[in-house]
Amino acid sequence: MTGAGQFLVYVVAFLLPWWHYIDLPQYLVFPLFMSELALVVLFVVDSVRRGLRVPFEYLLPLGLLVALNAVGYVAYFWMTPVEFRQPLDHVYCLYNNLWPIAVLAAVHFMSRREAALAALDVLAVSVGMWSAVALLGRFTGVFVTAGMMGLEGCWGLPNLVVYGIVAAMLGAGRRDRGSAGRWVLDGAGVMSLAAFLILGLPVLDVRQASFEWIGWWLPVQYLASWVVFKLLAFWPVARMAAKVEVVRRESQEKRDAVYLLVLMGLAALALVRYLLTIGTEYFVVALAGAWALPERAPGWYRPDWRLGAVAGALCVLIGFNLVNVNPHNFRDPRNYAPDPVFQKAGTMGDYDVSRLERVEARYPMETQTNFWLAYDRLSRGELFEAAMEYRESLWTDVTRTGQRVKTILPPPTDEQRRAFMDKLRDQSSAVAPGEHQGAYVVALLGEDRVDEALAMMRKDAGTASVVPAVDESGRDVLAWGVSVYVYDLELYERLSDWTAGDLLGLLVAWGAQIEQAPEGVADDCLPVVVVSRAGMCEASPPELVSGDGVKAVCLAGDGRLAIGRGQVEACAEGVAKTVECGAPEVVVRVKPGDGEQGKGFQGA
Repeated sequence: MTGAGQFLVYVVAFLLPWWHYIDLPQYLVFPLFMSELALVVLFVVDSVRRGLRVPFEYLLPLGLLVALNAVGYVAYFWMTPVEFRQPLDHVYCLYNNLWPIAVLAAVHFMSRREAALAALDVLAVSVGMWSAVALLGRFTGVFVTAGMMGLEGCWGLPNLVVYGIVAAMLGAGRRDRGSAGRWVLDGAGVMSLAAFLILGLPVLDVRQASFEWIGWWLPVQYLASWVVFKLLAFWPVARMAAKVEVVRRESQEKRDAVYLLVLMGLAALALVRYLLTIGTEYFVVALAGAWALPERAPGWYRPDWRLGAVAGALCVLIGFNLVNVNPHNFRDPRNYAPDPVFQKAGTMGDYDVSRLERVEARYPMETQTNFWLAYDRLSRGELFEAAMEYRESLWTDVTRTGQRVKTILPPPTDEQRRAFMDKLRDQSSAVAPGEHQGAYVVALLGEDRVDEALAMMRKDAGTASVVPAVDESGRDVLAWGVSVYVYDLELYERLSDWTAGDLLGLLVAWGAQIEQAPEGVADDCLPVVVVSRAGMCEASPPELVSGDGVKAVCLAGDGRLAIGRGQVEACAEGVAKTVECGAPEVVVRVKPGDGEQGKGFQGA
């Protein structure tokens, strides 16, 4: 069984950098998890048959971590409410808690130093391949890679790339390597170094130790503190490092020992800052610790065509997932659509929002980014902003550019859109019109459901209790103001049967401020509608001039648009000072006498 165990260790070493591209959750295919689980099962069987071949000084600290993680696995489901559990939680939680016993298995089977060093060679080559793919995608744009999303979204990859560099140096410097092997390892090291400098270094310190995810590892409230867990994690690392140091002092393999100590030191530094990547750190440490033990078996499995065949099959799977983002794989940073658990819990976390914003900045044609940002806005109670984000999610790549543009993920499904609209409608109905500011109407217009939008507008207009009387000559200005406010200039034609009072009542119901114009302003300039929102001048250009003499001018470059007749700039003077740019606000300037004729209106 020793050869089979070493073979599985090589497979795990090959798969470590690729876990973003290998899971097929819809088919319950998890190659890395399955390989580790098979390694653990083989380790248990072999230990029963031939005895445990792990020294006590390794076994004691790792055994405590195994027991602690076993309790943590059970406690996770005990402490997690049923409504927040996902179908694959058992798989992912078991995978996250399996690493201590997988480390024991690696030490158990790495019975010769050549086996441990060969596993590190496999890791170095695999990391080099990952780095080459990441750099190719980064600079060519032929396909989207996980590295293009920022390495802080790829748990532990900055550290793993550094380990790949050191492992490549270790392999290239060994005398038993032929020239071809050294060239391969040198190339892997160069690729890994380039990926680290270009992709990893800018974000290496972004990810802090995550307290919110400690529940994946242990029930902190009942067993131990985070500090105690860290100390337990350092204990076996210190014991293994001491073994390597003894070998360095007493043997002729000083160069190998120094490289391995560097690897273990880097892993120890990563343990200080990171929590989620402990499994990766410990795998590297386990290979170094196994190398330091006395050789316990005469033979070992040398990587051959069988490992190459498995690696080739896995490369086919990796290639497929490189060009096709699996929407079911929430562990892939490219699948930016958040886990449904965030929707059940309410607001998304800051990390998920920042990931969506990065994707939106790099790939502006994506529609799912706007859709999930709309969901986040909605969960925060920002109804109008949620409606605007949702509206942008309806603008497909063909609508925006006139040609088909490849996107990372397909647009939201009709079922997802219906669920969002139902939630937006319910939240809008639960607040006053001035608080929802016509959010549901904006979303309806985005879906081209104009008749329903007009019916909602009629309903909202009837809720305005204080509306100043305005002359019908200002109807066109108010109609254009409403159209600009909802980002739908075509709506102006559908408002032809609305009176000036109806239009002003709608704006008042949606929270518009009414201000009287200063004395001396010509009556034919009024009313003036000032709409303020970030990007308003870009969305509704100031050269907008209608056939009835209404025109719009941009009061400032930050998004304040004035709509009126004649000298709009003079009529709107002073109005812009009362409006905070960026908020979906409207200020309407009316004649000085209009306020006295209104229903209880008190002029500004």
